Amino acid sequence: MISSCNPLWKPVSMRLDQRDSKPSWPRAFQSWLTPRELEELNCFRAPNRRLDWISGRWCAKQLLGQVVPETTDSPLEWQILSRASKRVGCRPTVFRNGIRQPIDLSLAHCASITVAVTSHRRIAVDRPDASRIGVDAVDRTELPASFAQTWFSTTERRLLQDHRWPIAAGWAAKEAVFKAGNGGEAFRPGHLRILEINGDGCRVQDETRCPADVRIDVLDDAIIAVAGANQNVQRGRRLGMDDAKQRSTV
Repeated sequence: MISSCNPLWKPVSMRLDQRDSKPSWPRAFQSWLTPRELEELNCFRAPNRRLDWISGRWCAKQLLGQVVPETTDSPLEWQILSRASKRVGCRPTVFRNGIRQPIDLSLAHCASITVAVTSHRRIAVDRPDASRIGVDAVDRTELPASFAQTWFSTTERRLLQDHRWPIAAGWAAKEAVFKAGNGGEAFRPGHLRILEINGDGCRVQDETRCPADVRIDVLDDAIIAVAGANQNVQRGRRLGMDDAKQRSTV
């Protein structure tokens, strides 16, 4: 469970499951996955992709059952859909007994854990001014210097080094901010910049959006980043970029 004095994290709950050799979910998928969810599962053919999807759904449904009042014991009460088409994914949408819920949900996984983070909001989560959450999980492994030089500026690398943060933590922060704020665009790590590092995490600036707060949790074998952001584009910054582009073509 995430807890912090920052009011951003007060409605946010997190669950993580260790990815052991023995799965924790029932083998009979029909007992806890809806027909629509089974259709989404069938979009994946690679065993590791299917395993990631299954572990994410199980973790998320367990979390929803814990944090939402008056929930039954049946996972079929919940339906989580995250495919815009057979080949295209989208942000998870949560349904309870067939009714869409104002619940923001983000999922992540790495070799050692699966993570689900949820936030219950009073306004629709798909509104541009709604604060949304994003989570990423990475294994605690040393990334090569070439990776850091490709995706992090000199200032960012120095900032991470000064605070003794591994590059993996900075990468997780960027991924989490992207998942929280993106509106369907591709992930471009170079367009996300770490501005500062504080006691709980850091602040990350997207080129066209307001800075996002990121909470970092370091475990024995993984690093988890949870970001709070919105889809609102900074109008002044966008206009400035467009003006610069126009000047360059004159």
